[in-house]
This record gives sequence, C-alpha cells and structure tokens, in this order.
Amino acid sequence: MRYVTALGIVLFAALLQRFFVVYQTIAAPYNDTITAESCILLGEDTMFSSEDVTLWKEGKAFVSSGDLGPLVAWGHFPNGSVEGIAHPGAIFLVDVTGIPSATELDITGFPSWRSFQPHGLFFSNRTQRLYAVSHGFARGGSRVEVFNVVSPTEEATMKQLPSLVYERTIASKDPQQFFNVGLNDVVEGRGNDIYVTIWLERPVPAHGKHHPTTSKEYVDVAIQETATLNIPFLHKTCVVYHCVWDEGSAPETPATCHAAAGGFWSANGITISDDRSTLIVNELFAKQLHVYDIQGTGSLVERDVIELPQLCDNIEYDQATGDITAGCIPDVITALKALASTSHADLPQAKGSLIVLESTKNADGRQRWVENPARSLLHSGALHPSSSAAVATLGRVIFGSPIAKGVLVCDER
Repeated sequence: MRYVTALGIVLFAALLQRFFVVYQTIAAPYNDTITAESCILLGEDTMFSSEDVTLWKEGKAFVSSGDLGPLVAWGHFPNGSVEGIAHPGAIFLVDVTGIPSATELDITGFPSWRSFQPHGLFFSNRTQRLYAVSHGFARGGSRVEVFNVVSPTEEATMKQLPSLVYERTIASKDPQQFFNVGLNDVVEGRGNDIYVTIWLERPVPAHGKHHPTTSKEYVDVAIQETATLNIPFLHKTCVVYHCVWDEGSAPETPATCHAAAGGFWSANGITISDDRSTLIVNELFAKQLHVYDIQGTGSLVERDVIELPQLCDNIEYDQATGDITAGCIPDVITALKALASTSHADLPQAKGSLIVLESTKNADGRQRWVENPARSLLHSGALHPSSSAAVATLGRVIFGSPIAKGVLVCDER
C-alpha cells in the first residue's frame, strides 16, 4: 500500500509540474508598449477568415480564407452558405504597395467535385507554385493543393493580379497520415517533395465536432474541446511528414509520406530557407521553434531550439533578409474564448502580435536567429480579433486570423 501511495504522489507531482508549464504558457506576459497606431481592416465583406499569409512579392501577399471555425464545427454542407455553415474557401491577394487592397483571385482547373477550404500556405519563388493545405471533409478530405501562379502582363490586365492554375493534389498513400483537419502548414522541398505539419493528435469528426456519430468521435471531441488543459495528458504524437511524388505522375497520384520529425504536442507553422538547407517548425504550445538541417535525402537533423517569448502560430522566412516573422497570440485565454465561437459576430477582442527573429551567424558561421523586441508590434484586437499570422513588408504588417473577417494592415511605426 505504501508503494502505491508513493507512486500516486510521484504521478501527481509530475502532472502538477506539467500543468504549471501549461499555465506559464497561457499566462505568459507580453510586451504591450510597442503597439500599432495606424491599422485598417480590409475585405471584411468578402473574406470570412485569413488563416495564413505568405509573401508573393514585396508589398504583396497571398492570404488563405477557409472559414475554418464554422467548417470544423459543422463540417461541409454542399448546399451553400447559411448561418453556422462555412463559406466557400478562397485565396486573396493583399497589396500594400499603395492604398491597401484585398482582392479574391481566380482559380482555374480545380476539380469541381472537391471542396477547397484553405488553411496553411506557402509560395515558392523557385517554382512559382502556391501550396495550400485544404480541408474538404466529405468532398476531398485533408490534402495539399498545388497551383501555378501566373503573373499578369500589362496587356492582360490593368489591375496586375496573378491567377492561380490548378496543378496537382498531394494526398498520402496512407489515409491515416492525412486524417481529417490534421494538416496545418506546408513548405516546398528541393524537388517533387513537401514538408507538412500535423497539429492535432486526433481527427475532427467527419461531419464536424458538433456532429460526432461514433463513440470514438465523441471521445475525440471531448479531448479537443479542452485541448490546452489536456496538454499534460497528450502523448506528443504530432509529426512533420516528408512527402515525395514521382515526376510526371498524374495530378491525383498519392505521394509517399514518412515522418521526418516527431515528438510534438502540436506541430504548427513551418517555413524553409531559400536555399532549402534549413527547415524551421513551430511547436505551438511549447513556445519553441525547432531548427533542422535538411540532408541530401530530405531527412532532418535537429540543430537548434529557439525559445519564443509568447505563443506563436504561423511563421515566415524572409527570403531577402533571412529573418523569421511570427504571428503570435499574446492573450491566449481570450483567444481560446474566440476560437470556441462558431460565429463571426461578437468575437472577444483577443490581441494579436508580430515578433521578428533576426538572422545572424554563430561563431562557426552557421545561421541562427535572435528576437529583436524593438521590431515587435501589438494590436488591440478591436478591429481584428485573434490574429495568428503576420508578415512585414514595405513598413507595414499584414495580420491574418482563422476566425475573424477580413485582414488587418498596420503601419510598423
């Protein structure tokens, strides 16, 4: 009996310690002295969310709008958009080179039988491809959709908008790897390959978390609904998959995927250096960036872990400077309340922030990153609650949110 009691005390102490770690994450202080003073909201009538932001050119960024809040709650209904049901997904171009604007882009060639509800985004300067994680539920499942970005000519259009032409779909040969809503973010590798993050331990029910139909789905929903408090009980099973497909294969041919990195509570945002030598993965709840060297085979060797000052979501590698920008969630408690909503109306005013990790060199000449607090930027959440994506360009910051309408553009100073 004494041994059982002692074991119980040890287990309780271990769980208490892990709860303390979670509490520190949720209640972490943040710098509220460097605040955005001039912000405007764009596209609030046509853009029902702005999950991720990735730069196309200086001053211009692609934004994903998958309306994931209602989608995850209610699943996919093909009969159109009504209250509580997700609006059709889209890709927008946000242009801050002059008077800021947000315009939905034309997509051609996308299979009509599949739903497109984009989540994480990556634009490749090498191949001019745009990669988008999409959650189609009953109409396509969770996959990565690939588009060719066709730049305009002066003769073609006065607005100078690019168009997106469907190229292929990347699904796994093993359906259990790409389970429903499990994919989060994606980057292009060195050839016909990608790296994609898994951010959930369990799938979202096929008909949305409000419509579980099996005992397993009821358990999955119960755990997901209290995800943050359940972190101590999670098994750190989230991974980064490396997926490869054959050159010249049909657009719907599944890829071969294997876990290139693992042991995450939630592998979230991901980015890659322009020379494809370094991969950076954001572990959401741990407030850490994991830095990997990419080997010739595409395998990963971890070389560094960067501690973040607050909980962050999407990350972006600046190809011009080598800096990393991160969209962060300084007020996690309020953000969780906002994420629990399935409506765009009356969202709690969760603050959003940008942090910048500047590129520098180690003594051995290898690249490393150090936060520059002077370049951080915080907005109040009044115009755009619960931002979790942010990129800086031309003295402005573009903020995206998975649940708020539109996209927020703020002057850096």
